Amino acid sequence: MQYDKLKEIKSLVVGPHTYRLEWDSIPVGAEYDGHCINTQRLIMFSSRLNEQPTTLAETFIHEIIHCLSTVYDLDKVSAGDEHFVEILSIALLKLLQDNPQLVGVVQQTVRMPEEDRPSMAEPLRKAKSLCKDRPSKAEIL
Repeated sequence: MQYDKLKEIKSLVVGPHTYRLEWDSIPVGAEYDGHCINTQRLIMFSSRLNEQPTTLAETFIHEIIHCLSTVYDLDKVSAGDEHFVEILSIALLKLLQDNPQLVGVVQQTVRMPEEDRPSMAEPLRKAKSLCKDRPSKAEIL
């Protein structure tokens, strides 16, 4: 499957740091599929992802966002704020510049036949459920 290309990536440059990627290093019974240990510059992935290839790309991106958040101090800026968006866009651009192999992996995923593409229904449902309890910007003001 096309997602196997992700597992060829052994390290990523995130800002001034190089993160090591360890595939299949989290046991199947663990509560999570990916884990980022920023103090060790390490991203680990569950062997369970071998059984669920449709979640591999989403988990990969999820863990990269954890790295970006730490490296660029995104937790100190309000999500949705223009400054947050500016920092995140710069961080993503730098990530892609420093790791050109990511572009090819993403392109292969996008070009997959429709029946092989991961369903976005579950990740979108999960994101909506996480956001539903947050107050709106109008409620905060």
